[in-house]
Amino acid sequence: MNRFTQHLWRAGFHSRPFFCACLVLALAHCGRNAELKREWRLLDAPHAAAWKPAGMENEGKAFVKEGEITTGIGAPMTGITFTGWESLGVPRDRYIIEYEAMRADGGDFFGSITFPVRDSGLTFIMGGWGGGLTGVSSIDDLDASENMTRGNLAFQNNRWYQVRIELCDENLTITIDGRPFVKANLKGRQTGLRYGEISKCLPLGFASYFTTGRIRRIVVREG
Repeated sequence: MNRFTQHLWRAGFHSRPFFCACLVLALAHCGRNAELKREWRLLDAPHAAAWKPAGMENEGKAFVKEGEITTGIGAPMTGITFTGWESLGVPRDRYIIEYEAMRADGGDFFGSITFPVRDSGLTFIMGGWGGGLTGVSSIDDLDASENMTRGNLAFQNNRWYQVRIELCDENLTITIDGRPFVKANLKGRQTGLRYGEISKCLPLGFASYFTTGRIRRIVVREG
């Protein structure tokens, strides 16, 4: 008997019909609590210690400080990787990732996230190909600039953008500041990373290209 039902009994509400009804409600409440989705804040302890520089050639400084990631200007890229993904036990086909990203310096992509999909991953590009392109690389061997996820946004430096990525089985949805930018069904499509050093961001990581990027408030939830 939990505290809720003990309270009802002591209060005298123990007639059989009434008590049974209350017990059903209490158990239903407990069931709902058990179904709550798990959540991880990846820039809070102890997860913050699991971020490591990706080790890209000629990369800039990549580090976590005071609850925020910085990826400095590289030649051309800088990356940082979360090495604790597997230990979280996040379902690979059902999760939500939210974060905020800012381009502090430069004019190309920043806060671009590589995330696990199937046995590899995908990368969401923010501000690529000269500063405004968004999209996912790669789908059917086509980059973000070539496939159906391509979009454009005039990103401003020194402004935070809120990103939300949801993978639900074969459906991928990505929004920026609540505005839909990607809505793709991946069923029957080939997915993978663009050739090159972006694979060093697997299973989860961020990269910037000739820019200084800042990332904060990274939250992962079960989908």
